[in-house]
Amino acid sequence: MTEEGSVAAGRLRLLTWATADNRLAYLAILRAFDRAHARGDRPQGLHPEEVAAELAAAGEPEGVDVDAALEALWGWGVLAKDYDTAAVRTIADYRRKRSVYALTELGYLAYRLVEDLVSAAPAGAELKRLALSSLHRSLLELAAAVGRRDAVEVANLLDRLHRDIADLAERAERFYRRLADDARTTIDDPATFLARKDLLIQHITDFHAELAAHRPRLAAAVAKVREAGGDQAVVELACEADRAVHITPEERHRRWADAWAGIAGWFVGSAEQRAAAALLEDRTVAAIAETTTLLRRILARRGGRGRQAQLRHLAAWVAGCSDDADAHALVGAALGLHVPRTLGGLPADPDACRPSTPWAVGDPALVTGTFRNRGAVSSPGRPQPIRDDALARRRLATEAARNRRAERQAVEALVSLPAPTEPGALAGRRLNKAELDILLRLLDRALASRAVVEGRLGRGRATEGPLTLLVIPDAAASSCVTTTDGNLVLEGARLERALP
Repeated sequence: MTEEGSVAAGRLRLLTWATADNRLAYLAILRAFDRAHARGDRPQGLHPEEVAAELAAAGEPEGVDVDAALEALWGWGVLAKDYDTAAVRTIADYRRKRSVYALTELGYLAYRLVEDLVSAAPAGAELKRLALSSLHRSLLELAAAVGRRDAVEVANLLDRLHRDIADLAERAERFYRRLADDARTTIDDPATFLARKDLLIQHITDFHAELAAHRPRLAAAVAKVREAGGDQAVVELACEADRAVHITPEERHRRWADAWAGIAGWFVGSAEQRAAAALLEDRTVAAIAETTTLLRRILARRGGRGRQAQLRHLAAWVAGCSDDADAHALVGAALGLHVPRTLGGLPADPDACRPSTPWAVGDPALVTGTFRNRGAVSSPGRPQPIRDDALARRRLATEAARNRRAERQAVEALVSLPAPTEPGALAGRRLNKAELDILLRLLDRALASRAVVEGRLGRGRATEGPLTLLVIPDAAASSCVTTTDGNLVLEGARLERALP
């Protein structure tokens, strides 16, 4: 076993009590140690009788062998054991060697891990879209702190960014896992999902819109931090303010370097790995598709159009057939269970017709179509040459790059448009075909992203790079876009741009 494997085995041994037969008794004992430590009245540890008193005061069931449980926890490394010499008053006390137990650091971490799992609530599984603006402000403050060489502020901001990103990622992971669990159980009990489907879809689409809008801003904020002093300056300032006494200077430098690399890598990817924020955006889009697919499955099942409903109808028809022959014919027609057609082959009995049998009285011979038409047996023919489509691939790649460049230029042109002079107008000049294509694509996505919440149609939002298009319902308004091919008028809604 390697050194890393040995360390992992030792750490996992700290969780043995969580799967033991008396796991609830062990959990109650560790809670007693936690309460005593929180009060601060027994910093050196607890005696077995004090643990028993804590259990009785907490209303835990009686009959727990406290001494055996404490020894087991000590054997697993969760507790540390010492002898309380301060309580010795007589020779009998000295010979009895009264033990005192205390939670070790790793034992406390194992206890908190189990306690957090036991007390975990599904309500914490949500997408924190408001945290994105907080992360943006923290990165800008970090750039300013690096610029003025404020070591304490740099360390505090790195800690805050690390906590906020970890909380955002953890909540998103729990949300998507719960969404996957709902997809597995909702088909059998769809009432809960249908009751909150609008809020769920709105929640995911709002988070996706915020993430798509903030991702370029967060990447720009990371670039400002690096321009203010560089990665090395950030790490050195954080190390200067760190006064931890249990780590070496090399470990301190590695800790802060890893922290800043993780924060920057979360928003800015590399050639080898995409940014975590981009992966989160892709997962959010996939979650929207999965949710709508689940909704369609439920509605199809309720309306009798689903695969299960069709199979149930087929089973009812088969059960109503008069005999087995009709039932087999019905199933064969419905599921396509046909006998494969024979393309050719030898006769069943080659010796049934002797070679000396005249043609006039013998059975017809099987002759292939090629032999009958051309007088020759069919052959595979000459091998075909291998086609080299490298030139075509290069041409398509060049054309795709040209199209992407034209789309970027069209988006930049739309971003740089002057502010509209009339209510409901989007552009201050005529849009060309490329700009109109971008606008129509954003308009289609924005209209598709709208959802009905509490009987009212919400606003739609779509993002293309730095440009965000908003479709705001307004019965008294209309939007007009002037293009080279004419005017595009949208009644009952306002089109607005949201620039970074």
